[in-house]
Amino acid sequence: MTSNLFAAAVAVSLAGAALAHGATFQISLDTSTLPGHPAGPFSIAFQLTDGSATNDGNTTVVLDQFTFGGGSANGLPSLIGSATGSLSTSVTLVDTMFFSYFVESFTPGNTLSFRLTANGGADAGGVPDLFALSILDGNGFELPTTGAFDAFLLSEWTTSNPPLAAYGSDNTRLPDVGLPAPDITRVGEVPEPSTLMLACGAAAILALRARRR
Repeated sequence: MTSNLFAAAVAVSLAGAALAHGATFQISLDTSTLPGHPAGPFSIAFQLTDGSATNDGNTTVVLDQFTFGGGSANGLPSLIGSATGSLSTSVTLVDTMFFSYFVESFTPGNTLSFRLTANGGADAGGVPDLFALSILDGNGFELPTTGAFDAFLLSEWTTSNPPLAAYGSDNTRLPDVGLPAPDITRVGEVPEPSTLMLACGAAAILALRARRR
C-alpha cells in the first residue's frame, strides 16, 4: 500500500549536467502520488546560503515557468533573507544575505515542472554557496530524501560550474507526521556532498528546524 500512497519521489529530469555561468535547466518532478496523501498539505522550499558569510552577492538563482500538472500554487509565500517572488510568477534568491529561504504551499498534481537559471562562482575561503530544493509536509518539515538536508535538488559552488545533483525519496525514514515510509526513487548519478558544504549549510538548516519545532 505504501508504494501506491506515497512515491513522492521524484523523477527529476535535468537538461544539462552542471550549473555553468548563466546555465538554464528544465526541471520536472513526478509528484503523482502526492495528491490526497495525508502527509499534506505540502509546500515547496528553496534555499540559498552564502559560503563566504560576507553577503557578497556573487550567486543568483532564478526559478520560473512553474506548472503543477493539474495542481496549483496556494496562498502567499514566506520569505527570509533576499528571497523574492512567488510560484505564480518567479522566485529569485541572491546571496546578499547569509541565508535566504522561500516557502509556498501548493496543491500537487501529477508533475511539478519549472525552469532554473543560475549565475554563480566559487567564494574566497573555500566554503561554497549552497542551493537546495525540498518539499515540506504538513508539519513544515522536509520529506525524507537520500540527499543531504533532505533535498531533492542540491548544488554547491565549489567551482564556477558545479553539478546539480538530483535525489529521490528515502523509504527507510518516516515523514515528520509519522505516516508509513515512502518508497525510494533514486534518479541519476548522485555525487557525495562535501564536508565543506555540510559545514556551510548545517548550522543554518538546524537552526531553522529548531525554530519550526
